[in-house]
Amino acid sequence: MHYREGAGREVDLVVERGLDPIVVEIKSSVTPPLDAARALQPAVETLEKASIASRSVTKRVVYAGSERFTAQGTEFVPWNQVADVAWE
Repeated sequence: MHYREGAGREVDLVVERGLDPIVVEIKSSVTPPLDAARALQPAVETLEKASIASRSVTKRVVYAGSERFTAQGTEFVPWNQVADVAWE
């Protein structure tokens, strides 16, 4: 599912997995787009306020680089490693 607020803030993908959704931003940049982690926060807050998320919302950024890492509570995953990540 795609998520967009009236204020124009959006998330490229919301993976529904029970009460622990995953919000995903997809970027074409080879350089890790650290600002994308901040862009996910409004969606996380909305899901938490709506009680759609019971325990936690996982934040991921899929990008064109080669390094998989976590920063600012967000997992950064290279496109070529997407199949190696747990999505359910």
